Amino acid sequence: KIVAVGSGSTAGRAIGDADLAYPERLAVALRARFPKAKISIVNRGVARATAQSMATRFDREVLSERPTLVLWETGTVDAARALDIDDFRDTVDAGVEKLRSAGFDVVLIDTQFSQRTDSVIDVERYNATLRDVAHLRNVPLFPRHDLMRDWAENGVFDYNPATAPAQHAMIVRLYDCIGRALAAFVVRAFPPPFATGQ
Repeated sequence: KIVAVGSGSTAGRAIGDADLAYPERLAVALRARFPKAKISIVNRGVARATAQSMATRFDREVLSERPTLVLWETGTVDAARALDIDDFRDTVDAGVEKLRSAGFDVVLIDTQFSQRTDSVIDVERYNATLRDVAHLRNVPLFPRHDLMRDWAENGVFDYNPATAPAQHAMIVRLYDCIGRALAAFVVRAFPPPFATGQ
């Protein structure tokens, strides 16, 4: 069982369907790799959630699920609101410690990339903080921001298509690509106790 905690992108807010958001696409990719494994996803994404608001829900919505793995996507909303960076660090550090102490593996996921928002929002301070916490707590950090930026710079994605149908199609493909990339990352970080294809 995997619990995904995060804000709007975890919930699939931009596409209006949690089945198309990256947590479910991660599950689809893992099931394809390990067809005999029982893999379930619990999506606890809430639009506009800060790290603090997520952490306050851990007891009720995460620990009670007894997951094998917790994915914690955070930083985008905190950066957009320019919330105190020291408070952000303390919240993420304490949250990771709480999850690890409960016996769960944890993957941190950093902010989204956007040409428009990156020019006006200082996401790097929050991503650097996530890297620091990941290093100190010895948990993997999935570098979503750098991956999305690389896709934009290499023409894999145009994040600003001209029409609404093109925007919808882009988001569907983006979430699927993030889900598949995250599946590969999780398998590398936590090699499963069963062989591929078993």
